[in-house]
Amino acid sequence: SLANGTEGQLKIISMKTDGGSGIVTPASFVNGSSITFDDVEDTIVLMYQSTGWVVLARQNSTVNA
Repeated sequence: SLANGTEGQLKIISMKTDGGSGIVTPASFVNGSSITFDDVEDTIVLMYQSTGWVVLARQNSTVNA
C-alpha cells in the first residue's frame, strides 16, 4: 500500500528484483485503483495533489482501473 502524501510530494517506484507481480495500492489514487509491476525496471513516477496520487510518467508498469 501507499499512504497519502503531502501536496507536491514526488514518489518514484521501480521494480528492482523480479519475484513475480508486485502490486501497489495507493490510499488515494486519481488514475485508477492500483499499479502492477511485472518485470525488473518497471517504473512509475507519482505526484501527490489534494485529490490523491497522480501519474506523471510510467515505464512498463500497469495502472489498473
